[in-house]
Amino acid sequence: MILKRLRLINFLSHTDTEINFSDKGIIAFIGENGAGKTSIIEGITYALIGQSSKGKADKLVQWGKNFAKVELEFRKGNTDYKVEREINLRGQKANTLATVYKKEKGDYRLYYQKNVNKELPKITGLTRRTFFYTTLIRQGDIEGLINLSSSKRAEVFEELLDLKLYQLIVEKVADYRKLYERDVNNLIASIDVDEEELKSRIDKLERELFNQKKDLEKKENERNEIDERLKNLKNLLKTKELEREKILNTEKTISNKQVEIKNLKERLEEIEKRIKDIEGLKEKLKVLEPSLEKLEINRKLKEKFNKREHLIKDLKQLEEKLIELNKYKDFVEKYKDVYIEYLEKEKRREEINSKVVEISKLEGKSENINREIESLKNKRSNLYKQALEIVQELLKYKQIYKPLELNPTLINQYISNNEEDIKRLEDELKTISSKKEVLRREGANLKKQIEKIEKLEGKCPTCLRPLEEHSKEEILEELNREIEKKREEWRELDKKEKELNKKLSTEKIIKKLLEDFKNIYEKYRDIEEDIKNLQVELFKVKKALSEREKIYKELDELKDFIQKNKNIFIQYKNAEESLKKFDEKSLKERIENLKKEIEDINLEIKDINIKNLEEEIKKLEKDREEFIKIREKVKEEENLKSEIEKIKKNLQNLDSLVKELRNSISNKEELLKDIKNINSQIDELMEKLKEINEGITDKKVSIKGLEKELIILKDKLKEIEDKKKKIEKLKIYIAKSKKIEEVLGKNGIQKILRDNLLFELPKLVNDTFSKFGFPFEQIKFSENFDIYLLAPTKERRDRLVDVSSISGGQRVALGLALRLSLAKFLSSKSSFLILDEPTIHLDEQRKSELVNLLIKLKNDGFIRQLIIVSHDTEIEDTADSIYYINRGAVKEVG
Repeated sequence: MILKRLRLINFLSHTDTEINFSDKGIIAFIGENGAGKTSIIEGITYALIGQSSKGKADKLVQWGKNFAKVELEFRKGNTDYKVEREINLRGQKANTLATVYKKEKGDYRLYYQKNVNKELPKITGLTRRTFFYTTLIRQGDIEGLINLSSSKRAEVFEELLDLKLYQLIVEKVADYRKLYERDVNNLIASIDVDEEELKSRIDKLERELFNQKKDLEKKENERNEIDERLKNLKNLLKTKELEREKILNTEKTISNKQVEIKNLKERLEEIEKRIKDIEGLKEKLKVLEPSLEKLEINRKLKEKFNKREHLIKDLKQLEEKLIELNKYKDFVEKYKDVYIEYLEKEKRREEINSKVVEISKLEGKSENINREIESLKNKRSNLYKQALEIVQELLKYKQIYKPLELNPTLINQYISNNEEDIKRLEDELKTISSKKEVLRREGANLKKQIEKIEKLEGKCPTCLRPLEEHSKEEILEELNREIEKKREEWRELDKKEKELNKKLSTEKIIKKLLEDFKNIYEKYRDIEEDIKNLQVELFKVKKALSEREKIYKELDELKDFIQKNKNIFIQYKNAEESLKKFDEKSLKERIENLKKEIEDINLEIKDINIKNLEEEIKKLEKDREEFIKIREKVKEEENLKSEIEKIKKNLQNLDSLVKELRNSISNKEELLKDIKNINSQIDELMEKLKEINEGITDKKVSIKGLEKELIILKDKLKEIEDKKKKIEKLKIYIAKSKKIEEVLGKNGIQKILRDNLLFELPKLVNDTFSKFGFPFEQIKFSENFDIYLLAPTKERRDRLVDVSSISGGQRVALGLALRLSLAKFLSSKSSFLILDEPTIHLDEQRKSELVNLLIKLKNDGFIRQLIIVSHDTEIEDTADSIYYINRGAVKEVG
């Protein structure tokens, strides 16, 4: 796998940077501290594993931006891929999106968009751990693995081999196995009843239960027979009762019919008397008939008098209406112009009222905007005071923050500088810690050498020359001077470490103050923007209110006119409505017709006195009333005669019916005797049924007790059987668990993987390291992952040299060889290596040795693509491609 192209958009210090990587050779990125070199590595790291040393994703977005993007193109085998990662800021939250594309037919096409962090390592062959241990070597970390103690180195290798995971699985399985064993013991202890004895008791209870159920069935059959007999008797009784009920109803009917016969006879006598009275009334009707004819004539004359009165009244109303109509015509003619002007003024007033409502709303809005602006100004003033207080706190530490008082836009630059200072101090502290560890080990080795020299005879273990060539004292003195030198270096480093810790603590305090200042400044800018927007809106409102006085004046004038002419308007409208309702011509025609009709009626009633007419009509009305009453009574005669015939016929029918009903109830005594006998039989059977039911109830109670006891015993038996099955199942689980513990345990696959690493990794390291041309024959690992080098000697060829005893250049070469070999062992298919500031903290000699090693790596084709990030211009001599980086800008120079 090699890298092809990297693009960074708003990523850390890079606004829009694009880099095309060479397919092979050394690619160097050169620049001062803080220029944006490390951001290149952060971009590659974030693209491949979705993580960064900066922590959360929002820290990767350039200050002042809310979006960042990384694009990385790489080749795996013969296929090109592109991974894109986007970061979108939404308030305090960062949303990320990752996509993988695959090149097909010259174009990149969507390959993965879900679970990218899980799927991408399947393509690249790089997990997070293998990437950091085999592909990326951070500042001062080339010798990181060989500088570790053997126990720490073993932990790293075991982590890469997932041995801790295997051990965790083994311990988890062992915990489950112990639980299974405890459950088995508990289950065995809980079985306190003999299974065969339990089965015997169940069999005995089942036989007894069978006999009890058989007796119950016999009693129930007997009860069913009695129930059937009772049912038949009750049905028969019901039939007899119905017959008795029928007889009682018949007797009641006879009684009712006799009453009905009596009432009919009384009614017959009454009707015959009324018919006799009607004969006398018929003569009186003949006397009253002339009076009715006279009444009809008088009534018609009276109607003419009434009609004339109505016509005169209608005529008067029409004449008044005609006079009123003429008045309306004159009014409409006189005030027509005033009416039209009134309508126009009313319409204009409605328009003005709408504008007044709008003005009222705008006045309220103006007051609200002014209040809101004043409130925002107060907040802005408070924020400004808080910002100045923070600046005063910052000035206690550094005067360089003075410009923030007048130019707060510098805050992002100050924060960026502060983060770089913190990172630089942390890196320096790590370097010092590593140097102190090296000094500690070197001092311990020197002490061991002194102890050996004091005891040894023959050759010097350091230079291998015979001791006769220089005395023991000289060697010991030289070693003690070396130890004192190391101690002095330790004290200098310790002093510098304390100073750096103090500076780091100060920078972190400054970082908190700068972040607080930035938050306040951002709030301040938001308030400034809000005030600006509100002032623009206020200007618009005031402009709209500028014509307010003119509108109010016009409205007052309109109100005065409308108030003065309101009555005229109402009268005009009523007059106009009246004119629409009546036609003057038709009104005059109706008046003439009424006059003529009144005149005709006057001719007809000319000689008649209305008072005498009314008195005569009143007298004739009384005769008419008497005539109507008598006539109604005479009309009843035919009906009464018809009713007499019906009554006589009904009396005859009722007499026949009563005789038939009396014949139908002649068996009453016999029926009552049968009902008494049936009730007696039912009582006897009920007593017998009660006795049988009591026996059945006792049997059921007994059966229920047996069934309950049987269920308990069967449940107990099933419980024992289930426990035995569970015990067998748990024993299978225990056997399988022990097998898993054995296979995955320290003497199983963990030992195989560890032994394989101890066997294969030294061979791979030796193959790579030997090509650097150093005078060592072989590299060996101890069981505890101590690293030794086999050095040739004249006397024997198996002297092992500890890594702490080899030169700085040899250590760098060994560190690189170990990284490359570890990548091959872990089946990493990447053909590129990234070195971040490899020369940092190296003296000139070790820098030169590292440069020579890098040239050797390139010339011998150890790795296809080597990417180096450094501020050291000496690296340029080794590079095939060089990029200069300055403030996030990248320039290719060779």
